[in-house]
Amino acid sequence: ANLLALLGQTQIPVTGALTADAKVDGTLADPRATATFRGGRGVAYGEPFDRATANVTYLSGGRQEFDAEIDSGARKLNVTGSFQHAPTDFLEGTVRANVKTSELALNKIQTLHEYQPTIGGTARVIADSEVRLVHAKTGEQFEIVGLNADAVTRNLSIEQKQLGDLHLVAHTAGSPQPPLASPLVNVQLTSNVAHSDIRGNGSWRLSGDYPGSGEITFGSVNLAELRKLFAPNATSLASVGGSMEGKITFSGSAERPSSM
Repeated sequence: ANLLALLGQTQIPVTGALTADAKVDGTLADPRATATFRGGRGVAYGEPFDRATANVTYLSGGRQEFDAEIDSGARKLNVTGSFQHAPTDFLEGTVRANVKTSELALNKIQTLHEYQPTIGGTARVIADSEVRLVHAKTGEQFEIVGLNADAVTRNLSIEQKQLGDLHLVAHTAGSPQPPLASPLVNVQLTSNVAHSDIRGNGSWRLSGDYPGSGEITFGSVNLAELRKLFAPNATSLASVGGSMEGKITFSGSAERPSSM
């Protein structure tokens, strides 16, 4: 299917058995083609799966629709979306996608487990995005037009030490047309890590290097709890206690977070 040209890759890190079926119907003026892919046990980008299915439908007028489902035990990932482009140009257009997961055990996600072997807890993610692909002198580029997401982690733990919960929400504020300013993504964070009250908010402009700013406030942070979590064997800190509150402000580019 033409959608695969969008990847621009000859090697994709996916292993496992794959079968495919294709169907073409419609008329010369209104053609339609559908391809169905089915996979058994395999590995994709380092993550094992038990079953994978995907459907890609080509419609007239340069529109393609796709959906996919990947299962690994109780873990499920669903992706649906579309790619709208000029009939003769497969590398410029707009991709819209929606991603939804089931409740995921963090210690079963191979990438996370390799980074932090003792991580625990669960996570769930729902997100949709709109990305515009454009030709540029330096090659094909992409522009994020919209992003909405809702991510929740529960009972997060490291080395069997309970940290708490975290909730992150992102929402695109409108999609103004030129010459108006590009849209903003507003992000809110709430967490009760170490029995504290942490709240954050920020906004990033969807243009250039994604400039933005925000702040994080924290209150009722129990210092004794923090010591138990992050320095349990530090005898010099045994007498640390009390609580603290404060605020952190930041600004800079989302592409270069170290500069914030």
